[in-house]
Amino acid sequence: MTRWLIALLLITASPTLATPLEYVQKNAVPITSFALGSSLTDLEPLAGVVGEARIVAMGEATHGTAEFTQLRARMLEYLVRRKGFTVFALETSMAGARDLNAYVQGGAGDARALLTRYARLAWPWRTTQMLGVLEWMRSYNASTSSKLRFTGIDLQDPVSAVDWVTGYLEAHAPTEVSRTEDLLRCIRFSLSNTLGVARYTARGLDGSRLCAVNIRTVRQILENRRAALIAQSNDLEYREVLHATELLIQENTYLEARLLRVDADANALRDRFMADNIAWLEATYKQKIVVWAHNGHVTFTPDMTFGWKPFGAALRERYGLGYVAVASSFALGSFNAQLVGSDLVRSLTAAALGLTVNPSEQRLPAPVSDSLEQIFNSSGLGTFLLPLRVPRTFYIVPQALPSFETPTPDWYSHRATLPLEFDAVVFTQRSTPTVLLPAGY
Repeated sequence: MTRWLIALLLITASPTLATPLEYVQKNAVPITSFALGSSLTDLEPLAGVVGEARIVAMGEATHGTAEFTQLRARMLEYLVRRKGFTVFALETSMAGARDLNAYVQGGAGDARALLTRYARLAWPWRTTQMLGVLEWMRSYNASTSSKLRFTGIDLQDPVSAVDWVTGYLEAHAPTEVSRTEDLLRCIRFSLSNTLGVARYTARGLDGSRLCAVNIRTVRQILENRRAALIAQSNDLEYREVLHATELLIQENTYLEARLLRVDADANALRDRFMADNIAWLEATYKQKIVVWAHNGHVTFTPDMTFGWKPFGAALRERYGLGYVAVASSFALGSFNAQLVGSDLVRSLTAAALGLTVNPSEQRLPAPVSDSLEQIFNSSGLGTFLLPLRVPRTFYIVPQALPSFETPTPDWYSHRATLPLEFDAVVFTQRSTPTVLLPAGY
């Protein structure tokens, strides 16, 4: 209701509003290349969208569209080279990103193997397109002293968080390792491991509350040894491992809501924690951050697609225009996705056996009449960037925008009021599926 009232007020505030098609044809900026390393001239208008923002989130209507990765990779390159952004964060595990970060900063390892292991819980990033982004980051870092950093923003990976803490203590306080392993055994399991999930669930609320006490005990161990640990490592490493315990606290709170049905929305908690983790990145590294996530997470409108407050809304409240959100959309073609129903059953069965199931290709029906993707497609401009922060010039009555995370018939679109949800949108006419790396590489 709030969006409709704002839309009505803005419409009546100006007698010269453009229709959506007129606005697109007048303001859209064609994007001429999908290739990293090509001329950045076509992306120069992105500077006006970003302004002085320190956090730029780039959304996607699907997790399985190759062109979204390619276009956002070019925008990442632009923000790195032209605007000084140095942190690149994905909507996946923060705790599990350390090996890939070491690789892009020049460390040893095989990029395919590292990415496959990192993306074991998140197939959207286990692609040849994502591999190309990581190799570009490594190449860029080889030629500069201002190194790019790779990380995640999500929880949902307690094994990596526990191993981060115990590995740090093994190096700097080995006498505390055995005790710490015992304390954190309650939460050291993969969310795809049905046996681990069953054990956590069987312990009930009393078990999860005891696990929370254990995690805080481990955090206290680190805090009690702060001076000695910083002396043996450094201040940044200490702050990072302390945040690993925060990730475990987040994880336990999330699992209570998801598995034990306490009075909390697990999805809302996840977005809140991702916002907290992005804020921690900004405060800790004091560098500009590019985030990739679904459109439904990066939007700064509280009630957009999912029915809970996305992290973009929390970050807009905290940083104002220091946080910028760019959506991605398309009109035609196909993409990878895991559907509810048969795909979900296959995934759960595979998880019980320790296996991975790839998503399946889904084809989008023709654009609905008067939907935003139909309007964008009919503009004849192909692939383009459309700035939206232009007051009183855009007809903003909500219209359909495609949104696919785990598609069901109800999720094929949502009613989007673009200027109230994003600062810009990137559109490409046709989507093709991402190319997945073998799961067992």
